[in-house]
Amino acid sequence: MSPIEKSSKLENVCYDIRGPVLKEAKRLEEEGNKVLKLNIGNPAP
Repeated sequence: MSPIEKSSKLENVCYDIRGPVLKEAKRLEEEGNKVLKLNIGNPAP
């Protein structure tokens, strides 16, 4: 899979992953799995 470059227009767009989803993502990464983090477009600074 080739990397996807993020548009500079989205530099200030963020989304905080919290709770059990974050915990599971970290666990999977620690096991050596690659977790693809997608930006869903929450414009909160």
